[in-house]
Amino acid sequence: MGVSGAVGTVLGGRLTDRWGVDRTLLTAFGGVAAAALVLLVVGSIGHGAAPVWLVCLALVLWGCPGGPTSPR
Repeated sequence: MGVSGAVGTVLGGRLTDRWGVDRTLLTAFGGVAAAALVLLVVGSIGHGAAPVWLVCLALVLWGCPGGPTSPR
């Protein structure tokens, strides 16, 4: 999740330069919400016994849009 957060931070900076702050943050927050839904679905698979690789993939999907949303 840390590496994907760093990638998200770099992409967020580039998108901010291109799109502006408002559009970039709305896109990033939408990505975080979508990733939270993915985590919900992954967590409900097998009543909490989801494969580790699937959980890791979901966390990567959560970290990338989460990077640009934190103030630095």
